[in-house]
Amino acid sequence: MPNGGVDNCGECEFYPLSTVRLSVSPTLPREGARCDIPGVVVTIPFWTYCANLHTRSRQPDGPVFTGFHEWGRLPWHGSNELQGARDVTCVECGADGRLSVCDGEQTIGFCGGEHYVAWWQRKPPGSEASYPWDLHESMLESWRRAEGHDAPRDPG
Repeated sequence: MPNGGVDNCGECEFYPLSTVRLSVSPTLPREGARCDIPGVVVTIPFWTYCANLHTRSRQPDGPVFTGFHEWGRLPWHGSNELQGARDVTCVECGADGRLSVCDGEQTIGFCGGEHYVAWWQRKPPGSEASYPWDLHESMLESWRRAEGHDAPRDPG
């Protein structure tokens, strides 16, 4: 199993290239895979997450997340994936940035997950700020204990 856990896009029935769907239909296209739920391109399926794997709803249940070793799971800004970055400046404190996300035509930099989440809470491109954070808890509990990771925190 990849280090991203068991509740990621790579294991989800809504992602066309997941191990679940490929076991049923191994001839699915392998490029440009879009999630059936949020309609975004998933570039790192074993480190990308959303609540729909848990709720099994075909309606979006909050934001998509990218997992980072340093900061845990951080929400996307709408359909814009959060990226590891260099040569950006943190919009919150002015320090050298390590993360970036697109906001319209602009790339916004952040020094880490805490400053990104603070910015994201003020700028959600919809109702994502009310995400049901507890949905991942049962799936993550044994993984966190084994890996020594902290629980995802509700930024609200």
